[in-house]
Amino acid sequence: MQVNQKPTKEDGVFYPGDCNRNALEKRPTEKLDDIAETGSVTFEPSTDHFYKKKSKAEKSRKILAAFFIVLFLSLLIALILVFIPSKATQNSNPKAELKKASQQCKLSTEYQKCGLGIFLDKLKKEYYRLQPQMVPTKKGVTANEVRENFRPFDPKPSEIKRVTDETLELFQELRFVVTKCSETALRMRERRAIDEAKYLLKYIWARPYDVNYYNGDWLLSPNIYCWHPICYAGYHLQHALLHMKPTSQDHVMKLKTVLQLQKNAIVQYKENVKLGVKAGMIRSQVACKAGLYSFLNSYPNVAIYGETGM
Repeated sequence: MQVNQKPTKEDGVFYPGDCNRNALEKRPTEKLDDIAETGSVTFEPSTDHFYKKKSKAEKSRKILAAFFIVLFLSLLIALILVFIPSKATQNSNPKAELKKASQQCKLSTEYQKCGLGIFLDKLKKEYYRLQPQMVPTKKGVTANEVRENFRPFDPKPSEIKRVTDETLELFQELRFVVTKCSETALRMRERRAIDEAKYLLKYIWARPYDVNYYNGDWLLSPNIYCWHPICYAGYHLQHALLHMKPTSQDHVMKLKTVLQLQKNAIVQYKENVKLGVKAGMIRSQVACKAGLYSFLNSYPNVAIYGETGM
């Protein structure tokens, strides 16, 4: 075969002098001849699938490695920002910051000038005096305070009237004190204290049900929510007993008195309901049943086991 002779299909598919190429690869000129003769294009499958798959796997590994590197650098920067104090923090004066915070929490001169501070201190004491069942919930209360001042809720009509009258007197006193105060000179939290005190006193320590004598709700049986004080008598007693562990004979007698008062409260509440029935202060049949079930749910052990369930 002459060197300058154009190779044909019979002559083979090798380029002259190109023995390192794939034996199945046709020359570009021969591919053009095929297109001219057949009028169609046929794409021959590539024979380097292995190398393509290998390159894809390498590319995936590179992307994954880059992701972990970025993640590591992000975590490192976050740790540096957290644990290395800023210049503003280093240059700050802790004593100055503390003094500034104390100035913000300091009471205004108007608070003391108009007598608001004196009244609010008095109100704290009156709260536990008129509601002795709440003494165990007082912050920082001691066992001696609980023994001296705790008494279960007393639902006697005369006691409910006394608490109502004294609470409304405190409300009128608060209104008088507020008239002497300039609200613009008071701090925001001091004005908020006035609003909270008004709410507590106007609605009889925020308990308009079964506590306000003039509403007459104390004549009714418990409602479906059982939010009357009698429903929480067991809860208050439980907290009181945590502070009344007896260590002497006097302590035992005091504990006996408290338990007797608890019984009297339940009996008196039943009498109040009977009085309400005579006066026509009754709920509907559905409301009465719902209130009864709610009351039993407040004292499940007693409802099931009687005296031994206390």
